[in-house]
Amino acid sequence: MQGLEFKDLIPDRKKVGPAGNEEIAQYMSDVLPPLKIVHIAALSENSETILDSMRDARKVGERQLNRSISRPALCADVVISFAKGYLIKAASALYEGNDSDLRFYFDLTYGVGSTAGLLRTADEHARGTFGEGIASVVPTLLELFEIDTSLPTQAESIVAHFNYADKVRNLLEHEPTGVSVMEFWAKNLRSNPAAIGFFTKEYSVAGSELAIDIYKGLYQIAGPIYPPKPS
Repeated sequence: MQGLEFKDLIPDRKKVGPAGNEEIAQYMSDVLPPLKIVHIAALSENSETILDSMRDARKVGERQLNRSISRPALCADVVISFAKGYLIKAASALYEGNDSDLRFYFDLTYGVGSTAGLLRTADEHARGTFGEGIASVVPTLLELFEIDTSLPTQAESIVAHFNYADKVRNLLEHEPTGVSVMEFWAKNLRSNPAAIGFFTKEYSVAGSELAIDIYKGLYQIAGPIYPPKPS
């Protein structure tokens, strides 16, 4: 499944339709809790290995980009790697014909990935590089939310997605750990149907909350990579 991207599974996820209440209750009570326990425990048990990997990732990334990588950006990228793991599970479920697993893992991927992705957006906007990668995001947003940009109201909808950039940049500037940016998006998923689209709200919100928990652990682990600046 090398090269698998989120947008690749959108048509298949739409095809299997929404999850029923019974299915949602089962996954939220039986599947999600042990998944969370495993990931949070792994951060504690493998903190030194994770620290070394993050240190290497920062060096490689900064060499490739020819600029510094902030602590929030580095940690957000690791969270996004978790989302890719869930996406692989969703693809496996599609291959096996397991619609319930496909719904759960794909919608969880959306929650985790969009939450960490918004923090990356805030970081890029704060450093003035927001426009560099935005073109690659547009096609996925158009397909996810079925936005017809030929209609003025739909064109405004796509602009609204990018208007989050100013809001989250300000949040990051006032609270530099980045947690407030992620919590802003989790709240948005809970209360704004437009942010959910066709996804299962419970799964996507759970993914967002999981992203925040993982991020907080990673942020602590990454401390030695970013020693305090001398006053």
